Amino acid sequence: MPNLSPTMEKGNIKSWNKKVGDKIAPGDVLAAIETDKATMDYEMQEEGFIAKICYPEGAKDVLLGSTMAIMVDDEADIAAFANWTEDSEAAPVVEAAPAQQAAPAQASAPEVKYPWHILLEMPNLSPTMETGNIKTWGKDVGDTIQPGDVLCSIETDKATMDYEM
Repeated sequence: MPNLSPTMEKGNIKSWNKKVGDKIAPGDVLAAIETDKATMDYEMQEEGFIAKICYPEGAKDVLLGSTMAIMVDDEADIAAFANWTEDSEAAPVVEAAPAQQAAPAQASAPEVKYPWHILLEMPNLSPTMETGNIKTWGKDVGDTIQPGDVLCSIETDKATMDYEM
């Protein structure tokens, strides 16, 4: 959930403008988010495909920083996110023990491996920041990103700051 107002702590998903499988481009409105002050459009800044919508239309009190949706670059990766949850994202990947030291097999949930992806969230850049506006992008889709590169410029309640990787 993006932070869209200085007093916002959670938001409501008023409506989704895209569904799983839809192609998205910069400027497309993903959803209408209702804050404590107003209803605002959540515009996309990247292109790709919607792989997962994590909350239903009309969801109330979605906490800031919660993953609302997942975007992937490749349409073929959409199916991998059909059963994704935030719990599955946080689950550690355990490497198998070598065959000679393998423990007896136990029934467990199948391991899910997701293609490489990034969850879309707004960074908190100041102690008083509760919302941010992306003013400019410093990188385009497909660009290589190195430590120290400026991903975008974000306008907070006090200043415009570069968001460095």
